Amino acid sequence: MRKDHFKLYAAIFPMIFNSEGQILLHKRQNTGYMDGYWDLAGTGHLDAGETAREAVIRECLEELGIDITPEALQLVHTVHRVGQEDAFPYLYLYFMVKQFTGQPRIMEARKNAELAWFFPDKLPTNMISDRKIAVQKALSGQIYDEWRT
Repeated sequence: MRKDHFKLYAAIFPMIFNSEGQILLHKRQNTGYMDGYWDLAGTGHLDAGETAREAVIRECLEELGIDITPEALQLVHTVHRVGQEDAFPYLYLYFMVKQFTGQPRIMEARKNAELAWFFPDKLPTNMISDRKIAVQKALSGQIYDEWRT
C-alpha cells in the first residue's frame, strides 16, 4: 500500500533590475500577508500545468504590465522552506530579470500600494525579511538555501 506523496507549494520571485542596477519592489496591501511591507514585484504562485518561467512571465504581465521572454530569465536562488507551524512547505524560485519590454506600472491597485526602484545595498527596512535575505544571498552567488519556519 502506497502512502500519499509529500505535497510542496511553489512560488516564483522575479528580481527585476533596471539599467542603473536597481531592483523593483512593490508595497503589499489587502493581501492578508505582510501588508504594508515591500516585496519583490511580480511574485506569485505557479498555476496547474505551468512551468516556473511561464509563471514569472504571466505574473509580471498581470501585475506589472511588462513582457519578459523565457531567455531573459535566469534562476539565481532556490529556497526550500519547511513549514512547521502552518504546514505549508514551499519551494521558492528566484529569477534574475535584466531585460523586459514596457514600463513597469501598477496593474492590480487593490493589492499593490506602490512601486519603487531600490539599490540592492539600500533595500527598505520594512521589506519582507526572508525576501531581503534571499536577494542578498542570490547576489552573492549562493544558489540554494533551506529554512524552517
